[in-house]
Amino acid sequence: LDYSGGATCPKLLLEPQRINLAFYSEQLDNAYWTKSNTTITANTSATLDPTGANGADKIVETATTAFHAIERAFGTLSGSHSLSVFAKAAERNYVYLEFFTGATSFTSFFDLSNGTIGTSAAGNNAKIENYGNGWYRLSISRAAGSGTSFFVAGLASADNTPSYTGNGTSGAFLYGCQLEEGSYATSYIPTLSAASTRGA
Repeated sequence: LDYSGGATCPKLLLEPQRINLAFYSEQLDNAYWTKSNTTITANTSATLDPTGANGADKIVETATTAFHAIERAFGTLSGSHSLSVFAKAAERNYVYLEFFTGATSFTSFFDLSNGTIGTSAAGNNAKIENYGNGWYRLSISRAAGSGTSFFVAGLASADNTPSYTGNGTSGAFLYGCQLEEGSYATSYIPTLSAASTRGA
């Protein structure tokens, strides 16, 4: 029974079978994830993760003028796919998700201070959901293009400002990365060293 959105009358949460294609969904310090001008503080005690444990990672910008993100290549994908991650503001309030496919990037920016969507690429179906305690689940869905596709999650200094000069200490909290085939994001599916499937 789903009581999300402040509902007093619940609804049944019915979902199709989905596969989280992103490995190490909660271990962003793992070498599986490429770090671009960022460092990862794993299992931080600075905040509780969305489950109430210390499983969240903090993505921290380096003192570099560039993009500050984690990413992973997934080869050639076809059809609609959805990226999602839980995020919480720390020193940085803005986080972005980017579906980079072929030679084109499709980016959506999210303001974690007030739970709103900022600039979003045409064709991105962007969504932000409040999970309490400052946590939001961010997602974008769109059709994959030709060429290798990348899952990218990064910091921004402001809306539509993914490249900036970092100070070496600021960042935000992330938890539960997910890439799934489908035109919308479904419930989070944890993974370790392989993809994981949730039945319908």
